[in-house]
Parts: sequence; structure tokens; C-alpha cells
Amino acid sequence: MISSSRQQIRQQMRDMRNTLSSSFIDQASLHLKAHIAQLTELKSVKKVALYLANDGELNPMPSIEWLWQQGIDVYIPVLHPFSKGQLLFLHFTASTELVSNKYGISEPRLDVQNICL
Repeated sequence: MISSSRQQIRQQMRDMRNTLSSSFIDQASLHLKAHIAQLTELKSVKKVALYLANDGELNPMPSIEWLWQQGIDVYIPVLHPFSKGQLLFLHFTASTELVSNKYGISEPRLDVQNICL
């Protein structure tokens, strides 16, 4: 169970995100990509974990597409099917099938062959 203070913080953040215009979110998403592209640490990285945008969050897809162009594998968190409160990270590609989890958030369909080890 999530504590009430944690729920309040989530609601406050959601309310703040909902005040942002879609053009602001789009611009911020492109700034995120530009920032990621400048990270020198990515020169030696083969895997990066990101998320899929939900409920007014920044859209990481421009960053994800740039990472793919660099040959870097992208992994997305999914709810663990039987360990409550745990996440798995699954390989994400342009052809990955997405499903809605119990919170209505899109995530890759669970496939043990795609789990990040």
C-alpha cells in the first residue's frame, strides 16, 4: 500500500504536469534528447533504461529513437508479474508490442527473452 503522503506527492506532481502545454512538453522532450546526446558517458554504454510517457510526462521517444540510431539498446520498466512492488526491465524496440498494466500505463508485453540481465 502506498502511504498517503506519497499519494499526495504523486497527485501534486500530476496536477503540476497537467498545467503544462503540449508544445512545452514537446520542446522539453527535444531538450532532453539534446542533453542525452551530449553525455560523454554514452560512448561506452550498450544499454539504457528509460520509460514510456504517461499522464503528461516528458516524452522520451525522441531520446529513445536517438539511442537506437547510436546502436544502444533501450529497456523499459514493467511491473513484475508476481513480486509486488518490483520492476523488470524489458528490451524495447520499434516493433515491441505494448500492453496496459494494472494502472493503465503502457509497457512492453512480458517476454522472458527480453528481460535485461
